[in-house]
Amino acid sequence: MAKNNLDRKRLGQHFKELRTRLGYSLENLASITGVSAPTISRLENGHQITLKKLTFICQVLGISLEDLAGKSYIQISNKQFQANIKKKIEKLPLSSTTYKEINEEAKSFHGPSYLVKMAMEEGYLNEFREVHEIQQHIHYTSKITLLPSSITNALKRNPGIIYKASERNGYLKYKCKAAKKGTKKRP
Repeated sequence: MAKNNLDRKRLGQHFKELRTRLGYSLENLASITGVSAPTISRLENGHQITLKKLTFICQVLGISLEDLAGKSYIQISNKQFQANIKKKIEKLPLSSTTYKEINEEAKSFHGPSYLVKMAMEEGYLNEFREVHEIQQHIHYTSKITLLPSSITNALKRNPGIIYKASERNGYLKYKCKAAKKGTKKRP
């Protein structure tokens, strides 16, 4: 059993390495494969997922489970992976426009902390906002839908953010700290 856990963990590490090498976020890959982002995350963290889902993800990427387990995928170029994915997408109920958008997002996705930072720099957080408002703003500006918990974690990790209780019971509102007089903003 310990060996099985070790194998799953190694397989998950290989998969995450491959996904990040290709520049796909969990959400992007979920859109392409139809396997949910939490399931892909479980795979990457060494937890068990069904063999059917794992095999399907590998098929979309154009590799075998053996390639993934043995790390043979390192020898495959990113261009070849993109070609494999594009071929598979043509067979899925996903339009080429959607694939293009996913592909563009994959190249520019930086994660929740980056997107929250961008909202701060745009001045969106100069007023107190609830997480759902921030989520809508990020989706509108970047076409990426983040989970509310991801946004909350990114906000709480940022030392430039303050919060207060919302009028709605149990909710918080977040805002950028006001810049001190005489200090310059970093570019």
